[in-house]
Amino acid sequence: MNDGLEPFYLELSSLLSAGIGIAEALRILAGRGSGNPSALLLPAVDAGGSLADGMDAHPHTFPASDRTLVRAGEVSGRLDTVVRRLAEARARTRVQRARFRSALLYPLFLLHAGLFLLNVPILFTGGAGSFLSGLFFTFGPLYAAIALGAYTHRQLRDRDRYVDVLRVLPVAGPLLLRVALARAFRTAADLYEAGLPVDRAFMAAAEATGPGALGPALRAAADSMRCGRGIHQSLAENSSLPAPILASIDTGERTGRLFEVLSRAADQCECEADTALRFAAKAVPYAIYLLILAFFAVKILSFWAGYYGRISEL
Repeated sequence: MNDGLEPFYLELSSLLSAGIGIAEALRILAGRGSGNPSALLLPAVDAGGSLADGMDAHPHTFPASDRTLVRAGEVSGRLDTVVRRLAEARARTRVQRARFRSALLYPLFLLHAGLFLLNVPILFTGGAGSFLSGLFFTFGPLYAAIALGAYTHRQLRDRDRYVDVLRVLPVAGPLLLRVALARAFRTAADLYEAGLPVDRAFMAAAEATGPGALGPALRAAADSMRCGRGIHQSLAENSSLPAPILASIDTGERTGRLFEVLSRAADQCECEADTALRFAAKAVPYAIYLLILAFFAVKILSFWAGYYGRISEL
């Protein structure tokens, strides 16, 4: 994620809301210092193009979902609102990542401390060389497993069956699915409010979630909507969304309050993701405690078993 986009979107939305034109707003932002993407967009805007045209010229800086939302905002005349929504989305993502890192910090420290303590007895029985060797063979497989998991995640996340992997993955799977659902609903809601047809809104939401998480199901649902089926029917047939969310979408479709319903669904998924994260942050340390206690229990039982075995041989 490009962290410089959040303040850029926020300042740009403030200038646009004040009635300043897009070209002048970009010049003002470009004059405020380096690290600002305004200078990248000015050539296209000065040449008569739109803000979305300038963003399309720099796909590595501006994600596809951002470009789609900005183009929809320009067409509907709600560019200031759309840009503010992009800033809010970036802020939510930043907060989520900070919470995730904070929740992992203590369990990771505890895991390393526990593995270190497990090797302390070797220092007294086998010397420093055996102790260092024990540390290597303890932490080596751990870091190898982490690297393998990260590599597997990168290889699978862009594949259509990745969502099936997330469904069976304990703890992390439901968390990642809820985050992907929240991003999809939030993107679809913002695009729909900006004036994009609902099928195109869900197609863009599929791109925002990535091709391997919920992308295939959302793309199939968007194709179904394009063929004339209802939103609720399309999502029910092509995705495995929770029943309460499908019911609320059906209600929103019937009452014409789809934006509010999709926004509430995103809020619900984010709340469930936070709950799962808090549960994992509390459960993992206890699991580590139990593993350490089990290890020492095995060591103690082995010692006494060997002690009584030697006594019986006398």
